Parts: sequence; structure tokens; C-alpha cells
Amino acid sequence: MAEDYEEMSVWKPIADDLIEAQGGETSSTVATMVRADRVATGYATQVARATWGGDIVAVQFQLRRTPVPRWDDRLEPEPDDPSRTYRDFGWRPVLVNEGQDDESFTRTVERLR
Repeated sequence: MAEDYEEMSVWKPIADDLIEAQGGETSSTVATMVRADRVATGYATQVARATWGGDIVAVQFQLRRTPVPRWDDRLEPEPDDPSRTYRDFGWRPVLVNEGQDDESFTRTVERLR
């Protein structure tokens, strides 16, 4: 995985970087990116807590994209090695979203194992 933030004391939220890159202005693109990052970080936090317990201080996650076949090719066998792309997102502090229920999430994860 990525090694973006080895110490949480120097962690800088993605929103700051995106706003700075746009000359200090926010946009719907920045808002969408920040929202997606918060969702993924919140989910990674829940998975980490369900897996290793509640003493998690930082998480990281990986996004894997596998293209969907064209409609005309939908009945063809899946290729042995589909072209997947991966994106590693480095360390960031845990994020607990409003209404997040770690106990229910943990029970669900345990049933899937």
C-alpha cells in the first residue's frame, strides 16, 4: 500500500490539496472528491475496527477497477487476465461518520467470514 502519511501529526486532508491546486477556490469536483474520500475512509475505518478492534488510529485502502464488458460481449467468457487498474490511497486518520454503527458492521463482517 501507499506510504503517504507515516505520522498522523503531519497528515493534510485531501480537500486542502485540491483547493490549493485550484488556486484557493472550491468546486463541485472538489466536493465530489472529498465526499468520495470520506466515504472510503469511513468504510475502511469500519473494516479495520471489525478486523482488529477499536484501537485503530489510521487506515489506508486500495481501489480496484475492472472494466465491464461491452453489451455485445456480455455472453463471452471472462478473460483469464482482465485489465484491472489499482490505485493505492495512503494512510489517513480514522473517520467515524454520523450514524456509523461499528457493532452492527462487525457482526455483518463476521457472518461473511
